[in-house]
Amino acid sequence: MSLRERLGLRSDRVWLALPAVALTVIFFVVPIILMGRISLTEHVSGGAYVKGTWSWEGYRSFLTNSLYLKTFFYTLWVSLLASAVCLALSYPLAYWMNRARPRLRVVLIFAVIVPLWTNLLVLLYGWLIMLSPRGVINLWLMDSGLRDTPMRVVYNTSGVVIGLVQITMPYAVLILAAVLAGQDPALVEASRNLGATRSKSFLRVTLPLSMPGIASAATVVFVWAMGEYATPQLLGSTRNRFVSQEVSEQMLSAFNWSRGAALAITLFCLIIVVLMLVQAGLRVAARRTQM
Repeated sequence: MSLRERLGLRSDRVWLALPAVALTVIFFVVPIILMGRISLTEHVSGGAYVKGTWSWEGYRSFLTNSLYLKTFFYTLWVSLLASAVCLALSYPLAYWMNRARPRLRVVLIFAVIVPLWTNLLVLLYGWLIMLSPRGVINLWLMDSGLRDTPMRVVYNTSGVVIGLVQITMPYAVLILAAVLAGQDPALVEASRNLGATRSKSFLRVTLPLSMPGIASAATVVFVWAMGEYATPQLLGSTRNRFVSQEVSEQMLSAFNWSRGAALAITLFCLIIVVLMLVQAGLRVAARRTQM
């Protein structure tokens, strides 16, 4: 049996997938391969990397440096935190959208989509104007006597989380809303007819059926957060940095492409490992629910 037959692809449908496959190979697979090759080259002063050489120095230099390891752990921690906060805020909104009246649902969907039309830098600078120590909110709190000192919610981890949630929440809401809209209302009605309360129907029926959407939304938020550069650069601190910031510094400032490429490839592998662990956990959970 051929690979095409195993995948269940018909000959007339294979051609429809070719443009997507070509774009993926050209703009994703090939750059990753080239970046991996650059990460294994030698670096000399005054040059980005030495072509044709092979060296593990790019990986060794940051694996033995506690500063880079701390950067990786910080990036992973903030990405997981932003994913959790985003899901906690997105799921109730998506649930409300699914149960709202048609006119209100249109308004809510429009409110969710509008931030996607706004430039990323405009959104981030908007948070700076509102939440910076001399921003609108802090000035109002101090002028009204509610606080003597400004709140420190930007230029730190909280600012990064706020920015990441702002950027990724529309995608999470739309994914969750689509999954919730695809659920059969008769299942909830059946559970209510059998004596289950609203909360128990939600916990036993609605929430388990929406787990694929929760996993998809969490994946989108997590992957976006792990590779984010503008948010930690504008809203984060100089002490705690993201891996993307270190990659930019090595590529553009230090002009050490070998180490910068090694950092980028390691970040890519870390994302893949975390996603594989999540998928394995979902499979185990699905098997337990079926038993």
